[in-house]
Amino acid sequence: MAGQVAFDTNGQVVGKGNLVAQFRRVCENLKTLVESRGGSLQDIAKMTIYVLDKEEYRRQSKAIGEAYREYFGRHYPAMTLVEVKGLYDQDAGCLIEIEAIAALG
Repeated sequence: MAGQVAFDTNGQVVGKGNLVAQFRRVCENLKTLVESRGGSLQDIAKMTIYVLDKEEYRRQSKAIGEAYREYFGRHYPAMTLVEVKGLYDQDAGCLIEIEAIAALG
């Protein structure tokens, strides 16, 4: 799946300045996308998480972990976290982008 950011269905950024809120929205977007193809979040085999500030991600790791479990439960695909200099939608207020690979049957 192409990289997902914290845009809602109206194209507005959810949780400007709030990494945890944006993480939740990105998970919701991933869920919507994979379900539109007949799958579920349990079908995701790999996620690459791009953040502007890895230290902020670390500071928020407990809350991010709680949000993660709300969506994925005990499913843990391979994951990579990458701190980047910029995101394409950073100017809109995006702090995080996640791309994923799902194995759909």
